[in-house]
Amino acid sequence: MIYAFREALRIVMEEGLEARFARHLLNHRALVAGIEAMGLSMIVPEPERLPSLNTIRILTESMIFVSGRPS
Repeated sequence: MIYAFREALRIVMEEGLEARFARHLLNHRALVAGIEAMGLSMIVPEPERLPSLNTIRILTESMIFVSGRPS
């Protein structure tokens, strides 16, 4: 486990933090564009989103179930 952590840190340092952050942001924006193109939406408002943590709303209100029955 320590070896894996050390290797992960080596990879991060090799890429560089700024480049890594930029890559995560680019991938996040591509994901959001694809999600929205499918008619879905993100749960967290845009100003509050983190590029490395994405939550997608896939249910509509008519699809929410309570006690096994549609509400």
